Amino acid sequence: MLEDVRDIRNSLAHFRDTVSKQQHETLLKCKEWLEQYEIAVLKEFEPKQPPESLRVSEPHMEYGSSKAPNNEVTPVEETIHANESRYAPLALFLRKQPRTERTVSLRFQYIEQMTGSELPAAARQHRSWWANDSVAHIQSQQWLDVDWRVSRINMAEEIATFTRIEERGKLYIHFFSKLLQALQARRLPTKRIPSPDGTNWMTWKWVPEEGSPITSLVFSFARYGRFRVELYIDTGDKERNKHLFDTLYEQREVIKVELGELADALEWDRMDDKRGSRIALYHSGAITDPEDHLALLQEWAVEAMGHFQPTMTKHVLESL
Repeated sequence: MLEDVRDIRNSLAHFRDTVSKQQHETLLKCKEWLEQYEIAVLKEFEPKQPPESLRVSEPHMEYGSSKAPNNEVTPVEETIHANESRYAPLALFLRKQPRTERTVSLRFQYIEQMTGSELPAAARQHRSWWANDSVAHIQSQQWLDVDWRVSRINMAEEIATFTRIEERGKLYIHFFSKLLQALQARRLPTKRIPSPDGTNWMTWKWVPEEGSPITSLVFSFARYGRFRVELYIDTGDKERNKHLFDTLYEQREVIKVELGELADALEWDRMDDKRGSRIALYHSGAITDPEDHLALLQEWAVEAMGHFQPTMTKHVLESL
């Protein structure tokens, strides 16, 4: 039966043939058989001792951290707005996972707690609901947008396994490596040249550079096809972060004048429900864009940071 299914698959993939009635019945028979014996099949082929990366997050567990292993502040927090998809919290949860995490398994119940709503009946009845469809499915657009995909679904035990899209990591390394070359050619001052590690963001400089981190100048790919040059505020203390943000916000008209035309791209995000805060310049752009578009984005990023860095550094230091 499986050999027949493979032949049908090859016929579709390589020759674009249509599926006959008999082939369709074969596919349905195989689907029903696999669903009937799903648990037995999974137990037979899974390792006897699953690796730590396949552990399942229970609803009461805090899975993942916004801190890097070396306690460096990472600018991963984002505010979820009222008009966003109900699955946005799941996307942000996946984005917060450390780069060392390749696979995350979540119970449906945990996803429901995270999103604050029940999954639709189709999520428990049809595997197709979990398909990695970047066009027709609102839910999968969320996890694909943050570089994760569904790699396995256990309908019987209600567990969804997400796997990081590793190809994106290579694209990020290439993009930020080229960006670093352009930044160095521009001779923007920084104490430490960062090393791209495959994440969607790169810290360029800390302000101030000595002592405990207070703010960071960062390049990052945001959700919904946007790229930003940002000042990320995180002293480790929420109240102090909001006070510094408010102090800078009081200077917003002066900052707008100093940024010139770039001020039109400036957004202030206090993120009241998060510890950190963000001030950022935005530009359209996704890591999956064509190479020539990414080259233009790199040019914009260098120009933007060339104005943003001295302006924000001055105002941060004056506010401390």
